[in-house]
Amino acid sequence: MAQIEQLRAFLAITDLANLTAAAGRLNKTQSAVSVQIKNLEADLGEVLFERGSRGMSLTHAGARLLPHAKSVIRAYEEMQDLFRDPLRGVLRVGVPDDFEDGRLERVLATFSAEHPGVEVRVSSGCSEAFLNCIDQNTLDIAVKSGVEYCEGTPLYEEALVWVAGRDSKIGSQDIVPLADLEHNCWFSRTPKQALEQAGRPYKIVFSSQSFASVCSAVQAGLAVSMVPERVVNEDMRVLDTRDGLPKLPRLRRTVIRNSKGPQHIINAMNSAIMEMIQS
Repeated sequence: MAQIEQLRAFLAITDLANLTAAAGRLNKTQSAVSVQIKNLEADLGEVLFERGSRGMSLTHAGARLLPHAKSVIRAYEEMQDLFRDPLRGVLRVGVPDDFEDGRLERVLATFSAEHPGVEVRVSSGCSEAFLNCIDQNTLDIAVKSGVEYCEGTPLYEEALVWVAGRDSKIGSQDIVPLADLEHNCWFSRTPKQALEQAGRPYKIVFSSQSFASVCSAVQAGLAVSMVPERVVNEDMRVLDTRDGLPKLPRLRRTVIRNSKGPQHIINAMNSAIMEMIQS
């Protein structure tokens, strides 16, 4: 009867078409893998591989075995998962408060439900501070927003846009009534720098430490602000160069991780966040 390790060797050679490369993947010697394949062929009474100038390829018998081998390995790994220790511990997560579409919150809620042994502690705010939090070991993983390059795993990029209330009228020569996010970070600096470099006058008419409050001020027609494009809703109107407003840089979102934190839990959360962008 075929053994699990024999089937793993069979699949590795099928993928790589090379005995040496397959041995490297399996962390075994070439001779050990060769013996496993010979024993498998002896058990089945069939030759599974042909050796040619381009490496090892499946025979007709090998091709017949392939889907069954994959099925057996998949079932075996699922069985192993039933008995693996669940994740346990504390995970401290930083979430930028300009991430307003609810996706990160859903990721955190799903993660908590799937891993009840993990206590997830979430901090929200302007993410520029998250780098220091990682360095000072007060966060384990965070999503950082910004317009500058940041070391970490890129999540995605999106446009930053100017918005006003749906019925607001902003003349191209008017002083821009700006809503300011009082975090002393990139989100506060970027719109001011863009206006100053373009020579467009502005005044702060609304200030808050809450991104949601800034968006509410815009929707009410009180102020103009800069927001990520996906935050724009039916109560907002996008402004551009036709309104006398300068072009804005693109927003980058990056996952940053603490190398001193619980890596098995951090890896699981990182995978959950990465899967979010594909959903």
